[in-house]
Amino acid sequence: MDDKKQQIQKKVQKKYREIKQQRKEDEKNSKEEVFIVVAIVVLFILMNAFFKAF
Repeated sequence: MDDKKQQIQKKVQKKYREIKQQRKEDEKNSKEEVFIVVAIVVLFILMNAFFKAF
């Protein structure tokens, strides 16, 4: 009985670690996406200002 309980506990811990790792990666990806969007917006603003100057 204890052996079976330990096996289940190990599976649960492994799954928990996988989910935690996935969340960490998702958070990193979302930060990168926000950075890219901000960079593109700034680029368009600068291009717009540049073309209006000439």
